[in-house]
Amino acid sequence: MPPFVRPIRRPAGARRGSCGSRARLSLSCAQGRGANPRPRLLRATTLHVSLWAGGLQRLAVGGLPFLLPLMLQQSLDMSPLDAGKVLIASATGGLAARFFVPWLLDRLDIRAVMAACALGASIGTGVLAAVDRTTPVWLIAACLAIVGVVRSGFFIPATAIAYVDLDPRAIGQATVLLTMAQQFSISLGVSLSAGLLHNSVCSDASPPAANFALAFAGIGFASSLSLIWITRLRANIGEALRQAD
Repeated sequence: MPPFVRPIRRPAGARRGSCGSRARLSLSCAQGRGANPRPRLLRATTLHVSLWAGGLQRLAVGGLPFLLPLMLQQSLDMSPLDAGKVLIASATGGLAARFFVPWLLDRLDIRAVMAACALGASIGTGVLAAVDRTTPVWLIAACLAIVGVVRSGFFIPATAIAYVDLDPRAIGQATVLLTMAQQFSISLGVSLSAGLLHNSVCSDASPPAANFALAFAGIGFASSLSLIWITRLRANIGEALRQAD
């Protein structure tokens, strides 16, 4: 070895001291995490209600666009274009509700509004089971418009209350969870509607409108179960939401 190159000798206790420092640092980090645990999302009642009640209502949101055009085309001999035009009524009703539902929520009990709108949307979906060849198209469109209005009257407060009981640190996680749950429940609604329709059709011929009755009644009943979760909201949820705003 050349004389100008001298190996650096670390003291015997240096390595052990380094390991001890790392151990103390890991312990302090673990204690820090224990002092500030990650909030558990589903312990928040409002998020729990928004997930379950909203998910049950979205079963009908996913099933209705699948069932109704199929029924109008195969049972009422409507063209795909005409069947699509009828569905515009539901979207129009939902958009119209955006203008006056916030005004109602400022003046009425939010829990009562959610319950009434959820029940109205479920009944309106189930009423479509009575559609047959003699039903006027304008009456079907009117029913869809009403369903769109009351369903928006449910979803506007249901989305707003989701974050009331949450720690601010958990809002990002809750948003991801809500988005995933929305997509899943809509897809589940399509699958549920297809299964009910499959079980009610007895032949390979074009099913009459009566064969769609079970599917409409089924998704209407499933969405009505959201009332069970709405009743779990505390009575002053409206005041808490207004204070948060």
